[in-house]
Amino acid sequence: MKRLLAALCLIILAAIAGCSEDDDPTRPNDFAVLTSLAIGSENLFVAGGTTNQFTATGNFSGAFTRDLTAEVVWNSSDPTLLSVSNSPETAGLGQALAPGTVTVSAETEGLSTQLTFIVTDAALASLTVSPDQADVTAGLNVQFEATGTFDDGSAQELRRDVNWSSADAAVATISNATGNEGLATGVAEGSTAIIAAFAGLSAEAGLIVSAAVLDSIAITPVDPELAADTSLELTATGTFSDGSTSDLTEEVLWSSDDESIATVSNDAGDEGLARGLSAGDATIEAEFQDIIAEADLSVTDALLEEIEIEPEDPTIEVGARQQFTATGTFSDNTTQDITRDANWSSDDEDVATVSNDSDSKGLARGLDEGEAFIEASKSGISASTELTVE
Repeated sequence: MKRLLAALCLIILAAIAGCSEDDDPTRPNDFAVLTSLAIGSENLFVAGGTTNQFTATGNFSGAFTRDLTAEVVWNSSDPTLLSVSNSPETAGLGQALAPGTVTVSAETEGLSTQLTFIVTDAALASLTVSPDQADVTAGLNVQFEATGTFDDGSAQELRRDVNWSSADAAVATISNATGNEGLATGVAEGSTAIIAAFAGLSAEAGLIVSAAVLDSIAITPVDPELAADTSLELTATGTFSDGSTSDLTEEVLWSSDDESIATVSNDAGDEGLARGLSAGDATIEAEFQDIIAEADLSVTDALLEEIEIEPEDPTIEVGARQQFTATGTFSDNTTQDITRDANWSSDDEDVATVSNDSDSKGLARGLDEGEAFIEASKSGISASTELTVE
């Protein structure tokens, strides 16, 4: 009997050891397999000589979705018309080379999906830069965008495609580096013109750089609260010696004093995104230029009971987009925006698609005339609304 008990103890200890930090059972992939892929696209079509970002989203047994853009293998049915990058830094980035229709495909783990894409012969008619006037403090950044209008009446974001320059690099510089195109950095007090050039046309905007010094940082919302297994966007705002304010969310270094309760992201595109992991309190810090701000974040164990989607039953035109939001009601009677946490789907992807990409969750696009039900689901709770495309 003693030997049997000893053996049982060893088995129990081995099972406990098997749940070590290296084998974290909370990792999603330990419990769900990839069951389907979906391709998303910035545009339905683009002009030759421009780029388009494709994304791949994996659905894992209906339990959750994940961005797989950098993990799939991308292919184009005709690389002479459109090439699609498999480089880690530019995965899924398509380069339109010549007019025509191509099929873009993504493949991983034995699964594949396709998307028909069109490259037009439209010519650039005009170019604009936004904002047309910006202010920034020396040492900080400001993002510029470039939009092209073409002779077929279409408009396209061209931030990646234009050549950016500053009229006075001693006042401000602007990047053409992959991933940071159009990002201007204040160097010294003064003013300069920011110029975008493409296909023989150019446009410019004004940039004023001040020498103000950062005095303080404030995190909003104040005293944030969220339910476990949900996320919340935090914002850091800096106040400067000249009384001006600036959004520093992407500039500060975010941290949590207890990452078993809540984490906060510094990843590009997700800066300041807090995620609740377990019930409790954590202190969130935002630090920049030796200035630190703190916020007390509370994570509750409230359970999701209901989801509401807005807007309700909207109508859009073919080619147009509609942003949906999902609001969750929890067991403690609180409500919370769960747009980024929900899994979005369309029951007819020939009529409309809806994005699960981290930077465009809930963004639907009309593809053809008809009706499609757009659904948001999380933790076994779901809601849907009808989208009419005409």
